Amino acid sequence: MLKVHVGLSKKVGLPKFGSRGATVNLEAEVENSVIQDPERLRQHLRRLFELAKVSLEEELNSEGSHDKVPPKRIPVQMECDRPATANQCGAIVDLAQRNGLLLSALVKEQTGKKDLAQVSLVEASRIITHLRSLNLAAASKEG
Repeated sequence: MLKVHVGLSKKVGLPKFGSRGATVNLEAEVENSVIQDPERLRQHLRRLFELAKVSLEEELNSEGSHDKVPPKRIPVQMECDRPATANQCGAIVDLAQRNGLLLSALVKEQTGKKDLAQVSLVEASRIITHLRSLNLAAASKEG
């Protein structure tokens, strides 16, 4: 087994010279058979980076602070393949309506899938992050 470490950090500016930052670090063990196949290894790493990216954006776009939140151990493969939760689907529907977006077009554009029911947990997180960023951009233009 080989241990793989993936980490991302991002800092965004806030009004009045403020800023907010987040860091996500993931560790996973890779089977020897994956190490022998460069394409499978790249796919594994892409999944890890995608999960880290989605988690980082969610943290930066979340409201409130999360002081001293203990790290979570998430089986990466399981999270990448799990379907979106009912709460995620509800949030996507609500945010799409608020932004005046057609749900089917949004899902197709963001994931290439035809229906919200086909979206994975990670894809749903990415869509929610995208929709929240639209809300934040609209709010900053108004205020």
